[in-house]
Amino acid sequence: MIAVAMHRGASLPRALEAVGESVGHDFGALFTGTARLLNGGYPWQDAWSRALSDGAYGATMMLVHDALEDSWVHGASPTERLEATITQVDEDERSRIEQGASQLSIRLLVPTGLCFLPAFLFIGVIPAIASFAS
Repeated sequence: MIAVAMHRGASLPRALEAVGESVGHDFGALFTGTARLLNGGYPWQDAWSRALSDGAYGATMMLVHDALEDSWVHGASPTERLEATITQVDEDERSRIEQGASQLSIRLLVPTGLCFLPAFLFIGVIPAIASFAS
């Protein structure tokens, strides 16, 4: 959302404020608070200190902080950093999902095997041995 707002011409503090207002709750309040401090002339690190130290959302705020810092401090375009951050978060999430799926398949294999093995023995192996023996 921040990337879209900035792509449409919003300043960095205005983009943070717009996202904060649309998200709402505690998470959005961190964005709007940071935007107000930036608009008030606070240095970059001071404006982000409360958001970064938040227990619930600090890690997410760190991602946004790192993606936008060069834009604020050096005047660089935020587009590439934001897109790279979005891509990295997507890849991390996809990797986490794939690892969870592989662990789930292993957990499902054991009970399935324990159900099919006795059935295979009683339906396939024991009758075959009995027919060979007679």
